[in-house]
Amino acid sequence: MVGEAFAAGDPIAIATLEDTADLLTVWIGNIIDLLEPEIIVIGGGVATMLAPFFGRINEKLPAWCVNPWPLEIPIVHARYAGDSGIAGAAALCE
Repeated sequence: MVGEAFAAGDPIAIATLEDTADLLTVWIGNIIDLLEPEIIVIGGGVATMLAPFFGRINEKLPAWCVNPWPLEIPIVHARYAGDSGIAGAAALCE
C-alpha cells in the first residue's frame, strides 16, 4: 500500500519511505563497521520500494560509519528482487 501511494506521489508515503531509508542507512553503517562486507545486497519487496532512495543512503552513509571507506562498498539489488526470499528458501531444499 505504501509503495502504491509513493508511486502516486502521496506526501505521507514519501515521508515514510524517506524515514525508512534513513533508518536503513544507520543499520547499514553499523553492518559495515561490524562486518566490513565487500558488497551489500538488498532484496525482497522493500528493495524495490527503496530503490529510489539508494542515492540518499549513499549520501548519508559516511555520517553513520566509523569505517573510512563506506562508499567503496556497493549497495545493489538482489538478482531476484521481490522473490529473493523464495529463491533462497528453494536453494536450501534438496
